[in-house]
Amino acid sequence: MTAKAAVAPAWRVRDDFATFDTTHWRAEIEHPRESHVGVRDGELIMDTQAGMTLWFGLRLTGAYRIEFERRVLLEEGANDRLSDMNVFWGAHELDGSTDLRPRDGVLASYDSLGTFYVGVGASSSWPRSCRPSATTARIPLPR
Repeated sequence: MTAKAAVAPAWRVRDDFATFDTTHWRAEIEHPRESHVGVRDGELIMDTQAGMTLWFGLRLTGAYRIEFERRVLLEEGANDRLSDMNVFWGAHELDGSTDLRPRDGVLASYDSLGTFYVGVGASSSWPRSCRPSATTARIPLPR
């Protein structure tokens, strides 16, 4: 019997957020005048009054892992509030197109996408659902 050494995953795509690279990221914002997306001190800041979707523009293929850390700012900012965060990946239009048509940041406008999705709760809610596509029912997650 032989033991295999653990192999560290290779980073294929990584963003250190030194700048907000609009060639890789596209924001769709429900209230663009009252909201902002950018970087500060190596962190992505999504300061939004309502719905915001931030798309990573490179198509991921094969097996991959998506990692991030979320921190909710509750200071004195006009948009500081607890809010759910919905994460989509593997998105495509239901007509099969991988070129996503622009949307407006309102969560319901993404219902027509085929996608993997997880809803991360806020405040007293819990990460309640995971959905493998726009055409299937939500899958409740255990506490």
